[in-house]
Amino acid sequence: MQQYILKLKLIILPYLGILFGTATIYLIFFYIFILKLQIDIKDNLTSIVIPAAIATLGSVIWLRPRLKLLTFKKDGGDIVFHMTAITASLFFSASLGSILKVITNPIVHLSNITEIDNTPKSFYYTIDNFDVQKEFEGSTYTVRNVGKNNERIELELYYVAPISHPDTNPHYLDGYKYWLCQSFKMIRDAKMDKNELNREFTIFQKKCGTDFQNKKYLENLNHLEKLSHSDQKIYSLKAIEKIITNTPKDIVLLSPKKELPSKGLKGNIQTLTISFFIGLLLNMLLLLLVKVNHEKIYRRKHLEQEPTLKPLLVNIKKQKNIYITFILIGVNITAFICLLFLDVDFMHPTTNELSGVGALDSYLVTNGEVWRIFTHIFIHGGFAHLFYNMISLFLIGSFTESSMGHYKYLTIYIVGGLIGGLCSLFFNDTTISVGASGAIFALYGAGFIYSTITKEKILQITIAVLGGFSLLLGFIMPSIDNAAHMGGLITGSILSAIFFYKRR
Repeated sequence: MQQYILKLKLIILPYLGILFGTATIYLIFFYIFILKLQIDIKDNLTSIVIPAAIATLGSVIWLRPRLKLLTFKKDGGDIVFHMTAITASLFFSASLGSILKVITNPIVHLSNITEIDNTPKSFYYTIDNFDVQKEFEGSTYTVRNVGKNNERIELELYYVAPISHPDTNPHYLDGYKYWLCQSFKMIRDAKMDKNELNREFTIFQKKCGTDFQNKKYLENLNHLEKLSHSDQKIYSLKAIEKIITNTPKDIVLLSPKKELPSKGLKGNIQTLTISFFIGLLLNMLLLLLVKVNHEKIYRRKHLEQEPTLKPLLVNIKKQKNIYITFILIGVNITAFICLLFLDVDFMHPTTNELSGVGALDSYLVTNGEVWRIFTHIFIHGGFAHLFYNMISLFLIGSFTESSMGHYKYLTIYIVGGLIGGLCSLFFNDTTISVGASGAIFALYGAGFIYSTITKEKILQITIAVLGGFSLLLGFIMPSIDNAAHMGGLITGSILSAIFFYKRR
């Protein structure tokens, strides 16, 4: 019991420090730069990348030296503690940011749209008797595959119109800065007949255009929300650029909303609570499986004296036995940078953009472009997709390559990616697929089988948690190709068993 209490002090206190420390730093950043200065930063960057980076730094500086006082059966068994702290901190901080946005931004009442520049900054407004100039309406649209297995097609329409005010010149809109933006979404089965699908899209587009012209958005209108750097803002700006030649830097885009901003608070509070308690419980359970190294504790009376970042960098530099992992990460990042030069969107590329650069498109593959089964492994659907996959590749790749060797590791990665692509074609024949997920899940399967056969319990649990979390995301989040995941997982498991018994 005393050992467990000691482990709680060593790990749980730093975990709570990382959780609340990340939240504090993130909220200060979010309040100053997003809420007050309203700097135009991409939503996914502020809600995912920044809190994850803060939590990662905290985990390396504070949690890592404490974990070194525990005894793991396999090098790298501490990774699961790092991942728990980072993941919980990410969701915890992002939820707090959303709550902070609502409670610090009251709905501001304006007599006319020009008062928006002379009132305290907010994201929520009401305007007396505002109107738009119908003759300058514009629109654009996007088409994407969505759903757990990309089994549906989503059409999203974006309509814009300038908001009228006393100083409006009805014949000259260049430089005009106040715009009303509304989006409409339609989702259909990807296996529908293409002619029927196009017919329904055309009908939907006409209806939405008529509703926007007839100001249906005024019905049950609660307030207008200023758009941050979201997909709606990106594509609304593209629609505006078709109408005016000089888009002002200080352009204001407002979207009509029918519900109070506080409506979403319940979901954010639930996410906040779940991330806190699940992370805490998982850490407490994992501590039952490790031992305290009393010799290390005796040698190091003051934990703060141990350098943190320098040993980490030295350790990575010495990891010559995992060079294939670093090469694969480099290839994926290089491929992503090349896509940016081909005008593929940084965060949310469309299916047309991905198909044009080598994505797994069933129609094109069946028409002779078989090479896409290979190239899609190195193409990613935006920065967030690349970031998560490369973190996963580094973590599971470090285990698998050091345990199984370079050639077997690379074979599992490539074959798993190819088989995952074939499974995607077979089960999702109307969708477009990209990413290294199939190959990474092959590594999960290989690592889990290897650790099971060799009875390395800590490694087995670590891989199970990382792989299980990734697999769970596939069943929760849309646009994730579970067929490729399962195909890669099974392939990696089989290859690992074959390699192990062949070696014996």
